[in-house]
Amino acid sequence: MTTIVGIKTNIPLHLAILASADFLKGSYDTQFLEKFLAAKPRPEPT
Repeated sequence: MTTIVGIKTNIPLHLAILASADFLKGSYDTQFLEKFLAAKPRPEPT
């Protein structure tokens, strides 16, 4: 059996950042990504 899959991207992360309330309000700083990732639940790897 052969399985062909695409490359993994960080597009979902970028879309989540762009949709976040703090980002939309312009309420972000150099610590934004660290706080954003700490607060966001991560799916279990498959």
